Amino acid sequence: MKQNKSARFGMLWAYLFVLLAHVTSSANTIACEDNLNISPSTDCMALIDTGLIIKQTTCPGPFLIVVKEMGGDTIAWDTSLVWVDLSNYFDQYISLEVIDIPTGVRCQTNAFIYDGQIPILTCPKDTVDCHESLLPANLAPISITDNCTIDTLFHFDDTIGPQCNFVPAAFIGRLDRTWTVIDDYGNTSTCTQQILVRRPNISMVQLPPTKTIDCAASTLPATTGQPTINGAPIGNDGLCNFHVTYTDVQTPPTSCGTSTILRNWTVSDNCIITDVLTGTQVIQLKDTTPPTITCTDSIFYQTDPGVCNADIVLDLPTVTDNCSDYYVTATIPGYMVMNGMVQNLPKGMYTVTFVAGDSCNNVSAACTSKLFVFDNESPTAICKELPVVGLPSNGPVNVPANVFDHGSYDNCPGPLTFTARRGMNDPFAPTVQFTCADAGQTVMVTMKVAKANNPNSFNTCMVQVVVQDKLPPGISCPPNQTIQCTTDYSNLNVFGTPYIYDNCSFTLVSSSNVDIDNCGEGIITRSFTATDPSGNTNTCAQTITVVNNSPYNGVGIVWPKDTMIVNYCGGPGIFDPEDLPAGYDHPITPSSGCAMLATSYSDQFFDISSPACYKLVRTWKVIDWCHYTPGVPNIGIWTKQQVIAVVDTKAPIITACPTNTVASVGIDCDLAIVSVPVVTATDCSNEITITNNSPYAISGENASGFYPQGIYNIKFNVEDGCGNKTSCSFTVEVVDLKKPTPYCNMGIATELQVMGGQVMAMVQAEQFNDGSYDNCSAQSDL
Repeated sequence: MKQNKSARFGMLWAYLFVLLAHVTSSANTIACEDNLNISPSTDCMALIDTGLIIKQTTCPGPFLIVVKEMGGDTIAWDTSLVWVDLSNYFDQYISLEVIDIPTGVRCQTNAFIYDGQIPILTCPKDTVDCHESLLPANLAPISITDNCTIDTLFHFDDTIGPQCNFVPAAFIGRLDRTWTVIDDYGNTSTCTQQILVRRPNISMVQLPPTKTIDCAASTLPATTGQPTINGAPIGNDGLCNFHVTYTDVQTPPTSCGTSTILRNWTVSDNCIITDVLTGTQVIQLKDTTPPTITCTDSIFYQTDPGVCNADIVLDLPTVTDNCSDYYVTATIPGYMVMNGMVQNLPKGMYTVTFVAGDSCNNVSAACTSKLFVFDNESPTAICKELPVVGLPSNGPVNVPANVFDHGSYDNCPGPLTFTARRGMNDPFAPTVQFTCADAGQTVMVTMKVAKANNPNSFNTCMVQVVVQDKLPPGISCPPNQTIQCTTDYSNLNVFGTPYIYDNCSFTLVSSSNVDIDNCGEGIITRSFTATDPSGNTNTCAQTITVVNNSPYNGVGIVWPKDTMIVNYCGGPGIFDPEDLPAGYDHPITPSSGCAMLATSYSDQFFDISSPACYKLVRTWKVIDWCHYTPGVPNIGIWTKQQVIAVVDTKAPIITACPTNTVASVGIDCDLAIVSVPVVTATDCSNEITITNNSPYAISGENASGFYPQGIYNIKFNVEDGCGNKTSCSFTVEVVDLKKPTPYCNMGIATELQVMGGQVMAMVQAEQFNDGSYDNCSAQSDL
């Protein structure tokens, strides 16, 4: 029994686990057959059991059979026996392995897979009538049975008969059809299918009935009919063993091709001479097919000379008929056609309808042709003599070609087209152009007259044309303008150019007169003269008035900037505008064609502490002489002050400052006379102020004086006229410099003692005093 593949492989792993759990016994052995050959049975399945694989064994089993491809993939497995699908392994080897499940002992061998079963072919007998088809599809089908491969089938026939004495007597012959089948691996099987053919009876034969056919059709029996059995032709000397013959008698055909054939049939049985069937078949031949007519698409005829119509004889279309004579008729709407002839047919296009008929009154379908009667006679061209063309005001002129016509005509009524050309190699065109280059000359022109509906039918004539130009140029100046004096008029063309129109070319001459004053106002006059090649002239003038409606208002003046000069020690003589850098020197005025600008300045000196610090206030004026009016303020004049400041940021330099001083009080211990040097300083400013903080100083720069006993920190402050300050300090110390007067005792008695291992005595210093004193200190302070 087959199992689900995943379930089977799960069992296989379980078996293998059991095998691994056992210890292989050396006492158990198993041997496989060598090089097996296996041929599968029905459905390409093969039953493989242990008896097929095991040659000998001492193992008790049970056994596991594993079938694998030679590459190692498992095909199938089972215990004791396994069903294997070998449809994909023909002409290949597979691997067969047997494993003793209790001990794990195993053996392996290879098996070659081949198809050893021949196909089973069955050929059933059949019986047919002698007139029936012997094709395999009409007979009892054969059957083929094979294990699994595709088969090739073919057959050979051996016919016995017809025999009059065939046994059994109910039959006249037999077909032995030998079938052969070969499978894909060369296995062959054959069988013979026996088909008996029944003996016929002459009474079964049916003669063909009366037949009517076209007179041009074939009269052979294949068309008109032949003897049959049950509708199947019996042929002549076939398996039915009948002999079939016929003879014909035909009546002469009528004028339309109709006639009759009397066909006498004789059918005899070759086995029974007395069995004969005879009969007459009537075959009528009639003409039922109309003639075949083929028209051409178009027929062309030319008009007769000097007139616009034609007498024509129509060309007939192509006609064929199967059996009879034929005739053709033609019709043109509105015109009489007699025997294909038409008279006085005007130029134009017509539709001709043709119909053909035969002697049996069969009439064809109509066909049509387009009939064209065309006029190929050229028109008569007549030209004027010496026409005059005056050039118009708009320049070159295109003269229509029919202007040169003087009564051209054509034989057929209808429109004519007129074209013309100047040169012999130029193309004809509806117009001819004349330009100023032709003025005063005679130009030869060729006129072409053609039929409007047939441009290839034409004629020409030549005419001399006189070209004249009498018109002077027209000129229109640009309008007068009023512009501001600030407008750039270096290129006067920006104020317009004259519009000049002339039928011919022209030459333009221009001039200008500029009358402008120093304030940019005045008149500009422009004059223009145009002359054409014929000497005709015309002139015009344009006036441009230059005004100043927006006087200069001072906008755009760049005034000199204020400046501060630091630590310059000197007078204002270096601050002339020519000595200052750009931006600080002079006002910058914009360029203006409408103003006359001039500048001036005046200075005011404000002394603070020159030459170290002071201010120079410079008042600038800009005047426009074109609009300045004395006595009228703020018209044409503008002012601006520039401040030049000189600033001193350096402090005075002290050149002499006292050093620390110690002074002694007098004998009365009251005051001391302190004398110190005078403080001096230098600075760019001529104004220097010196002060100190001593209450006993003689002056600001001299700190000398009478100082009581004590210590004094004296500071000098030095300030210049620009407010810059500096200082210095020193110390004055007033003390008593007179030493005290000592007086000592004349003798001192003391007791010796042992101190530190030595004998000595300790005496206080004040024990030696015997009335010592100081002039400024109390006794207790000594």
